[in-house]
Amino acid sequence: MNLVTGATGHLGSHVVLELARAGKAVRAIYRNKDKIDITRKLFAYYHCDTSLFNQVEWVKADINDPYVMADV
Repeated sequence: MNLVTGATGHLGSHVVLELARAGKAVRAIYRNKDKIDITRKLFAYYHCDTSLFNQVEWVKADINDPYVMADV
């Protein structure tokens, strides 16, 4: 399992995309649910099949909260 922090940002979303393309299991952290839609559009731009995006496990978390991160 690959954990990606900042997965809804510019760089993080591309990392998530490449990991998914490589067939790796991805757990992606987000803080703002609205930004996931932007990442979904990025996936659609580079890959017309939504199956890659659906393989990503999205987890709401803040890396500054150690109690939440212990569960991630």
